[in-house]
Amino acid sequence: MLILISCLLLFVTALILLGLSVAQPNARYTWLAAIGGAMLALASVFIWLAQMPVDLVFPAWQPLALFQNPILFRADAVSWPYAISVAGITLTILLTAVARPNSTSSYAWAGVLALGGLGILAVTANNPFTLLLIWSALDLSELITQLRSVDGSKNK
Repeated sequence: MLILISCLLLFVTALILLGLSVAQPNARYTWLAAIGGAMLALASVFIWLAQMPVDLVFPAWQPLALFQNPILFRADAVSWPYAISVAGITLTILLTAVARPNSTSSYAWAGVLALGGLGILAVTANNPFTLLLIWSALDLSELITQLRSVDGSKNK
């Protein structure tokens, strides 16, 4: 469950940023919201240490003849350093984003948060089927982020 909490913190923060950019396009506190969510996610990954190993198992898909392995995530001594690195890089990117003139868009920050959440899920995937699903989601979210940033640069 702790794995899901860390990822949900990043995903919910990304959704909040998207909602704020639609509701209040010129809001000045969107960066603070992004930083707050990334810091909470980083802190929640540190909390994993109290209950190592952490498992998150979803029910098996039907038909069982095709999907023999369930969707399974595991945080252990091998995947935890990678998860802390992904959460730390996400926070670092957002902390330095205000210094870069091209990345002051809350859409880009939401994309970074979504990629961070999917990255944590990717490093904790415990079987090839789960990893394949998360990699596909990573590719789709990166495509959406890239298309949105190209579209945003044309509108300027």
